[in-house]
Amino acid sequence: IEAGSMLKKEGLLAYEIGYEQSLDVRQILYLNGFHDIRCIKDLSGIERVVTGRGNFNS
Repeated sequence: IEAGSMLKKEGLLAYEIGYEQSLDVRQILYLNGFHDIRCIKDLSGIERVVTGRGNFNS
């Protein structure tokens, strides 16, 4: 994920995702060094946004 090089220390990355993509996106973030990974549900209760914090530009 190239976004890590653009984030400030503890910067937040957010992805809007499609139906049933939450697990895959969370795994990609984790494998690329992100932490504090969370999912936010939309008004219908579907996981719609995945966020993660990066600690790349110390």
